[in-house]
Amino acid sequence: MMKNKPNRVKDKPNPAPRLAIVIPTKDRPESLRRTLKSLVEQSRRPEQVIIVASGGRESEVVAAEFTEVPVLYIYKPLASISSARNAGMEAACRDVTLIGFVDDDIVFDPGAIESMLSFWETAPEDVGGAGFNFRNMLAPETARKWSLKPVKTLYGLFLGKAKEKGKVLRSGFATPIYPVSETIRVDWLETIAVVFRRQVLDRYRFDEFFAGYSYLEFLDFTYSIGKKFKLYVVGDAWVTHHSSPIKNSYLLGRKQMLNRIYFVRKHPELSLPRCLGALVLHMGFNVAVGVMLRDSGYFKRAWGNIAGFAQAAMGRLDPVTGGVK
Repeated sequence: MMKNKPNRVKDKPNPAPRLAIVIPTKDRPESLRRTLKSLVEQSRRPEQVIIVASGGRESEVVAAEFTEVPVLYIYKPLASISSARNAGMEAACRDVTLIGFVDDDIVFDPGAIESMLSFWETAPEDVGGAGFNFRNMLAPETARKWSLKPVKTLYGLFLGKAKEKGKVLRSGFATPIYPVSETIRVDWLETIAVVFRRQVLDRYRFDEFFAGYSYLEFLDFTYSIGKKFKLYVVGDAWVTHHSSPIKNSYLLGRKQMLNRIYFVRKHPELSLPRCLGALVLHMGFNVAVGVMLRDSGYFKRAWGNIAGFAQAAMGRLDPVTGGVK
């Protein structure tokens, strides 16, 4: 069953889709190797894999190990994830009709790409993007049953009463999506495992404001596309996300404030007052979770929240670079 099922524009399938996948990576050769291994083990492989690397050069050695699919290796030593994705999409072969973005910590189920391409074979022209379905997108703060109820209560305060998955609220916060039990239409998608129509990407680029800690770049990019084209999560296109530990909780906390405010200011249909109120509650959420889980990282996030909120309140958020004026 499919929620908000796309209206079919023709009875016969579209021409066979041709897929290029862009993988940004930095100093995680073993993780990249695991991702590439899962790609070449697919029942249907992509026509091209584009690796955009920064940091050390170990990833070039890993890329050379996989000859089952054409691999294009691009080295950009100072690339942010947004600029790496932009470079990757620009380098895609002109004959591909779909471009996917995959992080270097994703592992595909063996039939994931086949399921994704099957979706695109019958998708009408007004569908702009489709996401893979994540098996494991629960936040660490929900991992302990005894903390789940108060955490949900706090989340409810800044997410409102929205029950529907994948919605962007006027506060600039988005309701969770993953995992889904069927293919559904959404307002936003995670760009760590997603596919877009090539001609749609000819009109959009990742906003490089989100350089450095790229918090919310996925929301800004996909929500912008979703205002013009339909977005879906493909229920049977399963992947697993092997996320790495957060290296700088303070910076994350600061970006939680600055990037959310930037996102809401960029999209005038959203509400800055609602955003600011939700961000104050979010600070309290980080403190409460830190207490419940006895995790100092959440206290550092809260301290970063305060710094970021103060920076924005003093008018020191540079709309171009995101830094301090």
